Amino acid sequence: MPRVVRVMNDINRHQKFMTGIGQVYPRQYDALIKSISRSVLPTLGTSTVGTNALRALRGIDIPALKLDYDSLFPNFAAIQTDAIKTLLPNIRLIQDLQRDQFASVIKKARAVVSAMLPPNWRGEDLVIPKDLEALLLDEGLPLAWVPPHDVIVKLFAAETPAERRNILGRRWKTITKACLEQLREVTHPELVEHAKFAVEAAESLLDGRAKSSQALSANLLDTILHAAFSDKDRITITGQQKRLDIDDYPLRVAIVLGGIWGCHGRFWPDKGDPVPRKYSRHGSSHGVSKRQYSRVNSVIALMHVVSLLKLLETDLADLAA
Repeated sequence: MPRVVRVMNDINRHQKFMTGIGQVYPRQYDALIKSISRSVLPTLGTSTVGTNALRALRGIDIPALKLDYDSLFPNFAAIQTDAIKTLLPNIRLIQDLQRDQFASVIKKARAVVSAMLPPNWRGEDLVIPKDLEALLLDEGLPLAWVPPHDVIVKLFAAETPAERRNILGRRWKTITKACLEQLREVTHPELVEHAKFAVEAAESLLDGRAKSSQALSANLLDTILHAAFSDKDRITITGQQKRLDIDDYPLRVAIVLGGIWGCHGRFWPDKGDPVPRKYSRHGSSHGVSKRQYSRVNSVIALMHVVSLLKLLETDLADLAA
């Protein structure tokens, strides 16, 4: 498979694009304000004649001008009322036009933001948790493309890691079927073989062979990472010397790679480390036991594979060397 060697360098273009969106409105307002200023500010003080006139008037005590407006404009109230009646429909028309324009802009902005989200995140009922980074880097959860929308809504509403594992455990069959649906959509020639192995892992899980499924998914994830990324990038994605900075990546890339980094936590059995209970890539390889091998962990392992394959086929396909 071609290595995605330019991922870390090219993703900045996404961030610049979003920064540009945030600057559109200030630039528009600045231009509007400057236009109004040029139109309505008096020019007396900026012209030569005006400057000389101002100098000549310095020191002269000019009495306040007193006018009897009631005498000058006996029907002023009626005139004012008629003017308002005349202007008000036009003002409302302008407001309606502006409202429609802003509604169109907001609609387009929402479409842009929605396109940046993983498909399973789209929906007004989804509330992204403030501790999203912890779900990815500390819990090592795969959250892009799978699980399906209704499950991820519940995951985000859960308050503890234990609650989230319980949700994944209860909905394992729904999640596995969703994984199969996503895998059948993988058509990139460099990914099809990996997808076939992932389908086998999913079918093994549905057939009640969770341990076999977990072992296959864990090794398949490692195979895909080696095939798709350079050594340097792969170390950044999985290495535990430095915590992965998910702010360095576009949202969908950050979600997938953040979860993968989280499931590569350190595990040194020769140093007496206990076998992790949560899904662990190293634990699956070097700590085979009932503690590590479970149905919920097999589901998580499969989800990581699916998320990475979908990311490679969509977001990172144009970056492949």
